[in-house]
Amino acid sequence: MHTRLPLDEAAGPAPVSTGHLPPAERVGALVAEAYERYRSVDEGKVADYIPALAKVPRGLFGVCVVGVDGAVHAAGDADHRFSIQKYGRMYFDALQATDVYTKQCSLDVSARDLAVMGATLADGGVNPLTRERVVDAAICKRVLAVLATAGLYELSGDYEIGLPGKSGVSG
Repeated sequence: MHTRLPLDEAAGPAPVSTGHLPPAERVGALVAEAYERYRSVDEGKVADYIPALAKVPRGLFGVCVVGVDGAVHAAGDADHRFSIQKYGRMYFDALQATDVYTKQCSLDVSARDLAVMGATLADGGVNPLTRERVVDAAICKRVLAVLATAGLYELSGDYEIGLPGKSGVSG
């Protein structure tokens, strides 16, 4: 399924991460500051055309950052689980696509879960909490490349905070 490119590292996977987070005290302070600054923002509306999201209380807000060393910094409703609607597109036959999409949309994640996923990608595919490799480093590199160039529609590539991201109906 994956074809190696000529420039892939022959000696093993190269690190994908560009470094580590600042000291824990600083990250904790930044998370707390971001939470306090944005928790009262009440713009936008709940995607009520998706039943699973229509049930989510509008006032929920959480912030979570997980470092590649497994340090977790969270504030607010970071552990509240929500459906990950619209986080993928399938290009298979119609029945297979419907089955995969239905299973995917049945998953619930929290901001903490998403932060662990991000830290896993930042560490080249190694989960920071379990220290298990869950994504092959070569695949991880390509996922990060796609995240850097896609995912925010017309704003893809324009990152005010220097981080790639993926927009989604569920937040």
